Parts: sequence; structure tokens; C-alpha cells
Amino acid sequence: MADVALTAGCDAYTVPFAVLRDFLAQRVIEHEELERKVEADYSADLGISGKLLGRLGMERIKRLYTVEPEFIEFLEELRNSREFATIDGQGLFRRFDRAGFGDVLFAPSAAEWNELRKSKLSDLDSPLTASMPIDTLYSLLAIGDFINFQDEMDKAIRDSIENLFQW
Repeated sequence: MADVALTAGCDAYTVPFAVLRDFLAQRVIEHEELERKVEADYSADLGISGKLLGRLGMERIKRLYTVEPEFIEFLEELRNSREFATIDGQGLFRRFDRAGFGDVLFAPSAAEWNELRKSKLSDLDSPLTASMPIDTLYSLLAIGDFINFQDEMDKAIRDSIENLFQW
């Protein structure tokens, strides 16, 4: 429960209902009691193994909880652009790439999708692991795993239907 209060100001939370219920049942916290945590460095509290830290480096790990001012400026410029209302997915990918943020909004090639669909967890020796932000990588791994699951489900349904109509 204390974590919710300590992170006041976050845009979104993912918390179990019981935690949220208990938090909301607490007394009102006066604004004088809140501390600004935007500039806080949480790296010492992350509990990252030496092996993982050696492979990824602290700068890449810090990107999980750091938003560069240049990225905010880019997003604001994009939002205020004339093309924002009509830009399609490919245009958005190109815009992010030209601005130097192609690793954030990443469009994998067919070969990269094959790599991403191999496992739910990243291969620390994979070029993909070395080339993109960790949160982007794990989002794509989750999508790849979902696609694998969907393919298996589709195959099971197809096989069931084909078995029904075999003479």
C-alpha cells in the first residue's frame, strides 16, 4: 500500500484490487507529506544479477524508468504536427526512426519475428537484446508468445474441424 502513495503522480498503476481497496481506505494524505520522486535513482533497489548487469549495462536498465527530455520533446512535436491526425503505422515508424527513437517503436523484420517467437524470455546473446530498449524487447516477446499461442489454438481448432469431416 505504501508503494502507491510513494509513487503518487504516476500516470497508470497495475495493482491487485485488494491493494487498491486498502489504499483507498487509508486516511487522506496531505500534499505536504508527498515527496517529488521524479529524479529519484532506484538502481540500487532493483536487485539485478551481476550477469544481467554485465550483459545489459546500467544505462540500458535505467531506460526502464527514465524518460529522456528529447523523447518528450519529440512526442510533443509529433502531437502538434499537421500529420498527427492522419499518420498511419508505417509513417509513425518512420517518424520515430528519423528522430532517433526507432528502437522505441520498433517494427521487426520477418527474421526478427522468428527470433522473437523462439522464447518468452530474451536470449542475452541475441543482437535484438543488444539493440533495443528492454521494455520494447519484452513487449515484442510477449506479442510473439501470444502469436505462438494463437497459432497453436488455430491449429487445434482446424484439426478438430477436419476430424469431424473425415469419412
